[in-house]
Amino acid sequence: MRFGISGLAAVAAVVGTLGLAGCQSSAPTMASADVTNAPVGAGVNVSPGSREDFIVHIGRRVFFGEGSADLDGTDLETVTLQAAWLARYTSYKVRVQGHADDRGSAQFNKDLSMRRAEAVKAALASRGVDPSRITTQGVGNTRPQLRCQDISCWAQNRRVLVQLM
Repeated sequence: MRFGISGLAAVAAVVGTLGLAGCQSSAPTMASADVTNAPVGAGVNVSPGSREDFIVHIGRRVFFGEGSADLDGTDLETVTLQAAWLARYTSYKVRVQGHADDRGSAQFNKDLSMRRAEAVKAALASRGVDPSRITTQGVGNTRPQLRCQDISCWAQNRRVLVQLM
């Protein structure tokens, strides 16, 4: 059997499609479409001082090491940017929501997530944000960003989410 170039391309496309059809994905699944996963307008025409401006240009997540509520250098850079933005746009109140991965007991994760939230609140306050504008909440491992049994998922779930109210 002889195929021309276009015939070979068609055969390759069919074989590739059939080969992929039998594969099962082991990719992590998104937990829930809450505000953590809410899409933004792709950063197009973002109004300064808007919630989208904060999400796109500053960042609302701070990540932590395993079992830790300590802020590292990268985290402190993020918190510094957040504090500067909040100093400029003072009409917003802030909810600082701590999260944990699913390793450890429910009570341990709840306590750890609250310590993480309090650490971010303290860092924001030390950078000039009025503490009366900030509330904290620790949700433990009840609202994961990703669900899977992999270190990359666990790392995404060890976070604080700074939400504008």
